[in-house]
Amino acid sequence: DAPVMHLNTWASLFWGNAAMLSGREQAALDNLADYGCDVLTINPGQFPWPKLNAAGESTAPMDFTQFDKLVKFYQTRGKPITLIWLGLDDNHPDMQQLQSHLAVNSPAWEKGMHWWLGQLMERMKTLNVPTSQYALYGTDEPNEGELDLTRTVAKVARSIDPSVKIYMESSELYAEQKSNDELIK
Repeated sequence: DAPVMHLNTWASLFWGNAAMLSGREQAALDNLADYGCDVLTINPGQFPWPKLNAAGESTAPMDFTQFDKLVKFYQTRGKPITLIWLGLDDNHPDMQQLQSHLAVNSPAWEKGMHWWLGQLMERMKTLNVPTSQYALYGTDEPNEGELDLTRTVAKVARSIDPSVKIYMESSELYAEQKSNDELIK
């Protein structure tokens, strides 16, 4: 099979642009689609975060209202790739800790991460979005430490469903050494 090219303009239709786009959301989405953008991003403020105890166990259900609305809205223009940016970059330690003050990569963190990603992935299935139409994006242009976290997130996600896509941008540090596939194995 020939590779399929996708276009992502990092369109954040509702994150930081809500006032500017108010009442023109459909026109903005149509414009992106008309220009060939078929990868649309869901940002960290647009999906629910887990409420976890010190053991990494869920203490409350997650509210998917905003997430569901956005995924369904994106699907009004065909079948785009939905990129779920988890925001686990070093400059977001609260997100790296799953907003639960769990030590990153600890057993409790891994348990919480597994539960949380499982919930997100199950929600996409409930919304009839197959794994071929979305990808998890752990960190933006990872540095060496974030690359390790990206690998861990990929392993956790693929332990839930081996067919899930993991998106990653190679930082300049790694771009010449290995391909993205090699980096997240």
